[in-house]
Amino acid sequence: MNAYTKLMTTTRKLLLTTCLLFALGSTAAKADDVDVPYLTNLQIASQALLERVNTLFSYMTQLSTTAISWMNADNDPKNKPDWSTNWANEQNWLASLGAQNIQNEQDMYAMQTQLLNTFFNLPGNNQTPVNINDVVYPSMLQTPLINPDPRGNTVDSGMNYLKNASGLNIGITMPSSSFRGSEDNRNEYLKFYNTITAVQTYNLFALSHLYQDSKSDSSSRPLRQQLIAESSNSSWFTAVITNDLGWVLRQILLYSSQNYILMDQLVQINKQIAATLAMNNTLQMSNNYLQANTLLQKAQGLIEG
Repeated sequence: MNAYTKLMTTTRKLLLTTCLLFALGSTAAKADDVDVPYLTNLQIASQALLERVNTLFSYMTQLSTTAISWMNADNDPKNKPDWSTNWANEQNWLASLGAQNIQNEQDMYAMQTQLLNTFFNLPGNNQTPVNINDVVYPSMLQTPLINPDPRGNTVDSGMNYLKNASGLNIGITMPSSSFRGSEDNRNEYLKFYNTITAVQTYNLFALSHLYQDSKSDSSSRPLRQQLIAESSNSSWFTAVITNDLGWVLRQILLYSSQNYILMDQLVQINKQIAATLAMNNTLQMSNNYLQANTLLQKAQGLIEG
């Protein structure tokens, strides 16, 4: 006996019992003029139970309609999808997407080295600065252009690049009580110094996230690539198709494969956007360096204005 037959049998028994109690309560109330409270309460309870039973049949009808609608797509001979072809195509598309994502990342690292060698005219350029790793972005990715660094293993070229890119190495003289310029000029320089310092420290904060990520990149990148590859592998989709629905739902909740790939790409792009904005701030500070010197000389009383 399946679950549906058991449910119908139980419902019939419940309905028959309710009707019997309702009939007994009604007959007793008519036969006896004496007010019997428990018979009245029994009649009220029976009526409420019948109303609930009627609602149950309505729900059961809707449930069966829903179940039939789930099976229509597979059983309809006029519009039966070719599941085998559909799944094969989606497996190929998603597998290609994951593989291309991993390959593009690897190619990007290799391309950076090639482009930087062209930019600095390497190898064979005798005028290459010894601190070249301090001014190239791959140092933030733990892949410096010159490896090993000619200055020794104790040099943290990633940290040095962080300071250069954030503008922290652009020296701005701090306001001092020894300045002999007018009060207005000294206040103007103080406001300029505060603004530039706020921008520099924000740049340092934004880029420091990339620096910290690079410290764990050697271990996190293979894991991330492994997740992308596994989530795009045909065996994953085969498991989704062939296993029980409960297993599939648990796996989807535990490991939202394609969502992970998309979210990972968005996170990486957002990091690059933040770094770009921070470096734009640094360029703005560099362009204002002459203005800073003018304001400083006014504040010190060296020039009039």
